[in-house]
Amino acid sequence: MPLPRELDYLRPLVMADICRLGRNNDGGYIVPRSVLTLSEYLISFGLSFDWSFERAFKLQKPEITIDAYDHSVSRSSVVLRAAKTIVKAAVFRTSPGHAVQVLRETVEYFTTMHHFVRRVVPTKINETDITVEEVFSRAPRGKRIFLKIDIEGSEYDVIPHVLQHGRDLTGMIIEFHDTGRLRTKFKQCMEAILEKFEIVHIHGNNWSGVSVDGLPDVLELTFVNKTYCPVFAPRREALPLEIDQPNHPDRPDFSIKFHPESTNTSIA
Repeated sequence: MPLPRELDYLRPLVMADICRLGRNNDGGYIVPRSVLTLSEYLISFGLSFDWSFERAFKLQKPEITIDAYDHSVSRSSVVLRAAKTIVKAAVFRTSPGHAVQVLRETVEYFTTMHHFVRRVVPTKINETDITVEEVFSRAPRGKRIFLKIDIEGSEYDVIPHVLQHGRDLTGMIIEFHDTGRLRTKFKQCMEAILEKFEIVHIHGNNWSGVSVDGLPDVLELTFVNKTYCPVFAPRREALPLEIDQPNHPDRPDFSIKFHPESTNTSIA
């Protein structure tokens, strides 16, 4: 069944050059190649132990500078993870192939980006916090920035501050959480974002469920600054696409369908 018509504002604009960056299943995101090429700086809010998206971005554009922010992981914890994996491999508690992969990821952590052990917040509360304004002040003036936000529900708090820098952004990937329970907040954020950006991809994270109206509770959305969007492009009627992958590999991907005859993408 299609989503309710009041959700037609989520219909993504078709950009033919989209590609998937990052590891298989959870951790990969969809980005248009043209926007990737335009971007001169990548800022990531949220990292954990998965920097496959950042690594893939850099492989596509080696000259790009990447700043990542996450207070839940540190250089020492990355090294400790690698050391534990080596010990497990030595006593046959994990495979040599897995150990090699973790070691490779550890090297990539230190060579791909600048990681700041900070929590991105609207207003500082403790010493591990950094404001959105401080984050953007680190980027050289005039650089075209791509932004990834995956901060487990705190996206609603930082988005208003991020949009103050919207003119500098080529595009964004944002993972929205609790879109059913926080529907009012979600709608308000979307209304603000869509003033300057277009949705070019939408994907439901199947680690979570769906709301009563069929919208996945966790949504991965790719936005492109309207300046870089094609004129008069059509909009998609159904997802996922062939390049999408389910976040949970043992569960089917969520199907998202819109009313094919609808042309209204405004937020009511």
